[in-house]
Amino acid sequence: MSTPYSTALRAALSLLLLGSLIVQVAIPVNAKSAGEVFPEIEPLTMPYAILAIAAIVGVQVGLIATWRLASMVSKDRIFDKSALKWVDLILVALIGTTALAAAVFVHLIFIVQVGGPPALLGLGGAWHLECRCCCFSRSCVACWSRRSTTAANWRGSSNGHQGRHRCHAR
Repeated sequence: MSTPYSTALRAALSLLLLGSLIVQVAIPVNAKSAGEVFPEIEPLTMPYAILAIAAIVGVQVGLIATWRLASMVSKDRIFDKSALKWVDLILVALIGTTALAAAVFVHLIFIVQVGGPPALLGLGGAWHLECRCCCFSRSCVACWSRRSTTAANWRGSSNGHQGRHRCHAR
């Protein structure tokens, strides 16, 4: 990755991290005001605010791991085995965050019995994302760790698929 792209990616990641910190600070304030406006949801505001902050922490972990992977790319070390731990961290953060979202939607729909179709759609989306993350983590990362992590496997010099990993080049 060339220096301008690496710099632009780091700038975007910095802005995303800054924005997520601002949202983390704003969540409790907005939850309290929502509880005052709608007294029927007041008991749910603080637990859901805590879960929202925890989900944002998961996103921040993923952003930091992406920063580390971008640093490895700029140093031409992305094909090292040490890059796998950052990929695994991104996947664990994404799986944990979607599990939190799914838990909130399950609580809303089946325990509190509010939310209606939008909450059911959110539960379906969280479940789908969770399944896709688990499938990706088991197939591509396992494939990547089994094979030699050389640039030839990724650039497609032997299989004719430019820019695609062998497990997707079928």
